[in-house]
Amino acid sequence: MRWLSLILLTACGTTAETWEAESITDGGTPCLTAQADGDGTITVDAGICLSSSCDRGETASCTAVLDGNTITVSSQFDWETATGNVDCTDDCGMLEATCTVGPLPAGEYTLVLGSGSETVTVPTEGSCGF
Repeated sequence: MRWLSLILLTACGTTAETWEAESITDGGTPCLTAQADGDGTITVDAGICLSSSCDRGETASCTAVLDGNTITVSSQFDWETATGNVDCTDDCGMLEATCTVGPLPAGEYTLVLGSGSETVTVPTEGSCGF
């Protein structure tokens, strides 16, 4: 009888979910919004869809550095994902980070994140992404 109990406990333990750390560094899609001579707000969308039942512990951060007419953005996204025999809901949670840079005089800037870059004009009109 003892062996049967041990086998049942072991079998039940193998179906439990486990959590795996996930991260994205210097990735995502940036969006700059700014008025002339004011600080710019940069929002970085991680570009992933998180399930409320299978993802947890989400953190998002970014920094932006202005050097001449180049704005270099760094981003960090971290979360945990359930693995194993898990039924996940189909809901989709976004993961975004926000940071500021400036002040930004009117003009053209190169926005850099990871290996991507784009030219943006301040004041902005909601121009986003690369």
